[in-house]
Amino acid sequence: MKECNKRGAAHIHGQHHGGLTPLLLSYLAGDPELQALAIAALDTQLEAEMPLEYHLVDIARRTLRIGARRDAAADIPRPSAELLQAQPPEGISDMSQESWDAHRNQKLTDEWWPLFCQHAMLVVANRNVHRHLASCCSGTRGKTGCRFNAPWGHDVPSTRCIELFIDSTNKVLVPPERIEFRCSKCHADGAMTDGTMHPETQACKIAEADQQRDLFYTAANPTPRAEVGEDVRILQVDLKRSRLPSLDAVKTELNRYLNEGKSPEALEGLRRVLLSTITDNEQLAKLLRSPALKLVYDRLIELTVPPTDGDDDNRVLHLPLFPIEPFL
Repeated sequence: MKECNKRGAAHIHGQHHGGLTPLLLSYLAGDPELQALAIAALDTQLEAEMPLEYHLVDIARRTLRIGARRDAAADIPRPSAELLQAQPPEGISDMSQESWDAHRNQKLTDEWWPLFCQHAMLVVANRNVHRHLASCCSGTRGKTGCRFNAPWGHDVPSTRCIELFIDSTNKVLVPPERIEFRCSKCHADGAMTDGTMHPETQACKIAEADQQRDLFYTAANPTPRAEVGEDVRILQVDLKRSRLPSLDAVKTELNRYLNEGKSPEALEGLRRVLLSTITDNEQLAKLLRSPALKLVYDRLIELTVPPTDGDDDNRVLHLPLFPIEPFL
């Protein structure tokens, strides 16, 4: 479908199915073994999550008002020609071509693949992370949340294929048959796991959230496809999208210093929290030291350095990162 948005910009809406088509999946879904093979194949082609450290550096970059990398002009990591053209070492005549290829592929996995994945994830962080804008709230769907359904379903520990059962079918699904597709922490403001809430209040909040998002169905493992007649099952593929790790301990410590105001002790505490967040997380520290994020790293480190004689002791307050809670 071709149309123009409110700014008059022409764009196209399309849908493409490649590889594992919906029809093929409908035949595989009722067989656990074949379904597992299909899901494993999908996981080699599609990914719907990003490690926490990439979210953190993207938030830090935007908070510090540092421009995103020009991804189209960035060099894509490629395997070295020496590695691709390397031959088996002399004197090892008993090494077959197959074993040498396996050895070389392992070196590619160890040396080149991590660099390529880092490049790809930075592109995703810069260009493919949804940010709510005016368009998200337009129309009927935008009155109850983002009309593009962001954030998308998460707290999915592994890619899965499920069947949806409309509540009006009166099919009663109970654990362990039933599969929960709502995030226990986010849905209905956490009412699903709030043990302090009155049961009636809890049920009401969950029902309101379900109605707000048109969740009039339950989910379970797919049933076998009918041998004859039309396939009326409602199948859904959820890509793996794990719930991000919590930084509650860091936030608690951070808020403690923020509540103390602008005293020297509070500022020193903020610097200490930021420095420990950068250095104690091995993956975050490694990512920040990559050439593409050098400016972000330098600006963050600048915030952690105590002032010297003649410097403004409150300079951290003048930088866009204060308060630094959005970074965490």
